[in-house]
Amino acid sequence: FQRYRARLLMQGSAAQIFDGTAYYGAALGKFVVEGPISGKFVQGFLNVVKEQPLKERQKQVRNFLVFIDEVKGLKNLSDQDNRTLQSLYDALKA
Repeated sequence: FQRYRARLLMQGSAAQIFDGTAYYGAALGKFVVEGPISGKFVQGFLNVVKEQPLKERQKQVRNFLVFIDEVKGLKNLSDQDNRTLQSLYDALKA
């Protein structure tokens, strides 16, 4: 179910989550992501999520990380991606 949801998101506007090319390649049967996670997107996401109650904030961040894992794979993240996600984590801790 998570993978199906990730496909739907990617076909929508979720490609804005990445700086560069990001789409679901139906012929390939996998996601194609060529570029880092967008710092601009993460900042906007952070601005929205910070206004949520703690449980909702945790749910939103968890869903975001599941999406990133399904699309790019957490093990495949670049150093830049890791720094971007770390900045999200640090900002939410504060």
